[in-house]
Amino acid sequence: MELIKIFELLSSPIIKWIWGKIKKPEPLSVLKHREKLKEEFNRNIRKKDQHGIRGNMIIRDIKRMNDYPDFDKKIKGISPYFRVELKDIYHKGIEVFILEPEYIKKNDDGKWKFIEYDSPGDKIKVWPIPRIPFDYIKSVNWDGDEYHNFPIVFCEFKGINSSPYEEIPFFSERGSQKNKYFIEIEDFRPWDSNQIKSFRFYRVKK
Repeated sequence: MELIKIFELLSSPIIKWIWGKIKKPEPLSVLKHREKLKEEFNRNIRKKDQHGIRGNMIIRDIKRMNDYPDFDKKIKGISPYFRVELKDIYHKGIEVFILEPEYIKKNDDGKWKFIEYDSPGDKIKVWPIPRIPFDYIKSVNWDGDEYHNFPIVFCEFKGINSSPYEEIPFFSERGSQKNKYFIEIEDFRPWDSNQIKSFRFYRVKK
C-alpha cells in the first residue's frame, strides 16, 4: 500500500509541474536548439545598414500570447510585446538595440557613471544592447503578421526583471561613417541587476 501511495504522489500533476520547473534540459537538446536557431537567423536576417542595424523585430512574451495586439497599459511591468532593432548574432543568441544612446564618464575612482549629454568634461556616448539567448527563444515568425511586416520572435521572459534579456552590456561606436562598429564597455553593467527600479524601455514602440 505504501508503494502505491508513493507512486500516486509522484504521478500527481503538482509533482510533475514542480519537477518540470527544476529539471534541467539535456545538454544535447540545448545545443541542437541553439544551432537550429543560429542557422535560422543567419539565413533570414538582413545585411547591416549604414547604422549597423539588421532590421526591426517584434519581441513577444510567449506566456502572454493573447495580450496582442491590445493589452492593458495600466498594468505595471514589462509589455507583452515591443519592437527592437536587431544588431547582430552572438554565440548564444541575438543582440538588439532598444534605446537612444546614453552618455557616461569615469569618476575619480575609475568607475563609469551616467551623465547628461551636455555635461562638461570627457565623456563617451554608449548604447545599451541587451542580449536575448537562443535558450529563451521558442519560435520565430519570419513573415510577420497583419500588424507588423517584420519578424516576430516569441520568447520566454525569464531574464533580468522578468525580461527576455540575460544581460545588458553597453557599447561605444567606433570607426568611420562608412565603416562603423561597436566596442563593448566591459566594466559597465548597471542594468544587469534585478534591483533596477524601472525598465522604461520595455514599452511598445509603434
